[in-house]
Amino acid sequence: MADIDADGYNEIIAGFNSGFVYAFNGNGPVVFVKLFFPDGSSNEVSKTISLLGANKTESLLFSLGSSLYKGNHAVEVAVLRDSGVLLDSELVFFEFDGGGTVDLSPTQILYDSGDLVVGRKVFFDSGVKNSGSHGSGLFNVNWFVDGVQEGYGSHLGVGADTTVLNGNSQFSWVAQPGAHTISFEVDADNHVVESNEQNNSVSVQVNVS
Repeated sequence: MADIDADGYNEIIAGFNSGFVYAFNGNGPVVFVKLFFPDGSSNEVSKTISLLGANKTESLLFSLGSSLYKGNHAVEVAVLRDSGVLLDSELVFFEFDGGGTVDLSPTQILYDSGDLVVGRKVFFDSGVKNSGSHGSGLFNVNWFVDGVQEGYGSHLGVGADTTVLNGNSQFSWVAQPGAHTISFEVDADNHVVESNEQNNSVSVQVNVS
């Protein structure tokens, strides 16, 4: 059976090419090592150790690029045979100090002006852009009508220099007569440390007749 040795090896390398260093020892011929991030802070990454002999130790650097965001994380390190049989696993908690920036902002709010009729449901659609060099991790979003919160929910993390248009950034509203302001806010609870905290909302004015 392969055995994971974590002593002194769970080290985070800061910077754009951030990574996770781990050491393995055991007595198996071929193992497949995977890293899973239950909090969604990074994509799954994996490597193969061609030979892991008895009492042999091998260190691997798992490069995470710009996907890992600043904060506390959990990672599951799994050692598997190439057949997929799980040999061993371990859950490790660590803190990543960053080395990059996150800058979330909403995209323009889109809607069909033909739906601005009293009593008709209007669908508003936006997106989220991350102009930073690191992924954001999970965050919450808000929708407001005339300053009153009408929608709230969670949005999956947005990668570095990426725009997501199909996340949880849609909202429907039954049109009421008069002029109204529809607003969409990202990172509503300030869970994400951003380089610019002043560009997290966008608004549009509509007139319903």
